[in-house]
Amino acid sequence: MAKKKVGEKLLPTGITTRKGWFISFEKIHQMFAKTNYGYILKHRIRWGLFKPPEYSDSEWEKTLGPDANNLEHLLIAYGQTKQFLRNEDGFTKKEQELLLFTSIVHDWAEPVVGDIMRHVKTDDDDKRELKLLKNVLLEVLGSAIDISTVTKTCEILGNKKSRLGRAFNTIETLGYFETAFRAWEVSHKVNGDMKMRLKWLTSNVLLIDISKLVERARLYKSAKLFLDKHKDVIHDAFTTMPDSAFKFHRHNKIEHYQNTFSKQKKLWLRFNK
Repeated sequence: MAKKKVGEKLLPTGITTRKGWFISFEKIHQMFAKTNYGYILKHRIRWGLFKPPEYSDSEWEKTLGPDANNLEHLLIAYGQTKQFLRNEDGFTKKEQELLLFTSIVHDWAEPVVGDIMRHVKTDDDDKRELKLLKNVLLEVLGSAIDISTVTKTCEILGNKKSRLGRAFNTIETLGYFETAFRAWEVSHKVNGDMKMRLKWLTSNVLLIDISKLVERARLYKSAKLFLDKHKDVIHDAFTTMPDSAFKFHRHNKIEHYQNTFSKQKKLWLRFNK
C-alpha cells in the first residue's frame, strides 16, 4: 500500500462491518476478484465497441492501458476517487467512505449484464443493473456488509442528480477523459483502422461529455484542475479531428454526430478563451 504523503488529506481506507470489524477497500476488491464474477471481469475489456475486430483483447488493453480491463478498472476508479476527494472540501468522512466504497464495487453487476455503453444504456438497463448489484454485494460480502451501505451505494449510482451521485458521476466522467486522451495520444503513433478507431473513441467522449465537465468545473476543483491541465490536448482533438472519425457510426447518424461534435467544439472554444 502506498504511503501517505506529508500534508496529504487523510481519507477512509475501508468500512466497518455490522459485527464491528474493519475491512479495507483493497480487501473488498480481493474478495470479489476471487469469485466467478471477478474472473469474468478479469477476462473482459472496456470500450470494446471501438476495438478493431482483428485485435485481441490483450492487445486492446496494451493500447489503452489497464483501465481497458474491467477488473483493473475498479482499482483505477478507486484511485481516481481518492484523488477527487483530496481536491474537494465539504464531504464528510462518511460521504468519503461511501464514494470510495462505490468506486471499488460499482461494476460488480457487469459480469451478469455486460458492459453496456452509456450512450445506448436505458433506464431499464440501469434499474436491472442496480438490482443485480445489490444481490452481488450481498452474495460476495454477506454478513460483512451493512444493508444501509448497500442501499446508499445503489442510491449514489441510481441518482446522478443527488449530491453524492453527481460527485461520483463526475469522477467517472474524468475517467472517460483519461481514456480518451490515451486514445488520442496513441492514435498519432499507429496507422490504418486502429488510428481512426482511436480518434472515434476520443470524438465520442468529447461530444458526449465535454459540456458536462465544463459545467462540473464550476462545482468541483477537480474538474477545473483537470480541464486546465488538459486544455491543449482537448483543443487539439477538437480542432484537428478528421471527418473520417465519424464513419463508424450508422450511416443515417453520421451527420447527427458531426453536428453534435461541432456544437461541443464551439462550447469548448468559448469556455477556453
